[in-house]
Amino acid sequence: MISVVLCTFNRDRMFEETLHSFLDCRTDGIEHELLIVDNNSTDKTREIAARFAPRIPRIRYLLEPQQGLSHARNRGIRESRGEIVAFVDDDVYFSPCWLEALASFFQRRPDVACIGGKVVPHFEAARPSWLEDDLLDVYSVTRYGESEREIQPPEYPIGCNFAFRRSVFKQIGDFHASLGRKPGILLSNDDDPTLVIEEMVLAGYLRRCNEADR
Repeated sequence: MISVVLCTFNRDRMFEETLHSFLDCRTDGIEHELLIVDNNSTDKTREIAARFAPRIPRIRYLLEPQQGLSHARNRGIRESRGEIVAFVDDDVYFSPCWLEALASFFQRRPDVACIGGKVVPHFEAARPSWLEDDLLDVYSVTRYGESEREIQPPEYPIGCNFAFRRSVFKQIGDFHASLGRKPGILLSNDDDPTLVIEEMVLAGYLRRCNEADR
């Protein structure tokens, strides 16, 4: 089974569009579940999730009261049932073939423990003239994903579209909840998978993660 963990916080409009796009993914008999992890939203997130989850058994809603993306992701790991755990953001549009590509890659490559996928920008208005291609990395846009290849630094999988075998978390533990901005703390990088990837390397996994065309 593939467990897709979607962490969300106060982004109800985009969150609903993300859910609709996930339901448009081709499943072709792929066993999967979608875990909506609400990280204490105060907007209509819970109401929207309540409209989806009861009608679709493969969707589950979870409320994680402890603030922070890492807390939400770790809750998703604990509650998930799949041997593959994928993480996505609450403002993405899924490609219809996303779930198929994910399942196919992990089945074909039992030696790979982590993959990251293609991320392209979607502009609701005209692209700003100052937003040059070199700046797109800041917005989690990837330069890989057209074909399967090994990701090499300075590239890393992007937090809005990456997946792990469950065995990774059994060996190295959860995401570091100490990261991320909180009252009185200006740390960030809770959405950056770099630390997890380096811990995987130290634990003896492949030199770096690989990625699939998703």
